[in-house]
Amino acid sequence: MAASSGITGALEVMHAMKISDLIGIHKGLIKVTQSLKKMKETFQLMHNHHQGETGDFLTRMRDYMPPAHRQLIETLSVCRSLRDFVITSSSSDLCQAYNSCVSALADLRSYHLNTVAKFVIVPGNQVRSMGCPLRGVGSALNTTGTGGSNLMVFLKSVRNTTQKALILERPTTSRETEM
Repeated sequence: MAASSGITGALEVMHAMKISDLIGIHKGLIKVTQSLKKMKETFQLMHNHHQGETGDFLTRMRDYMPPAHRQLIETLSVCRSLRDFVITSSSSDLCQAYNSCVSALADLRSYHLNTVAKFVIVPGNQVRSMGCPLRGVGSALNTTGTGGSNLMVFLKSVRNTTQKALILERPTTSRETEM
């Protein structure tokens, strides 16, 4: 459920950008932000209950997505940059909504990184320290992620790239001053 409201919000943002509807973009970003927060809460519940190369890898992962999901990602990737649109809009309200959305995504990525450390890295270290008869299992769990990437380096680079998308200098006008 959380993902569907985020997808709806993303589509609303795309449509609103085409017609330069700042209020529509703002509302869509709020939906995406709420969706990301719900996804993080869901992941936390699941885990509490049970306890250059980056871009290429992410592009390859599209091959494993359901067709509709892959099509949405590909459509989003050819659209105008939302970040650039927000910067040129000079709307501080829109900038705040955008930054809130990006922060929620960075928070979700940080949570994922911590979860991997807790449920993959730490158990891998324990296996290695116990002298597991399957040589190399502990170190393989610690260093190699999906697709053979260096696990923690990859996850940190994705999170850091997300954080760099924040707009640090806010546009000057807000909805209140425009009215």
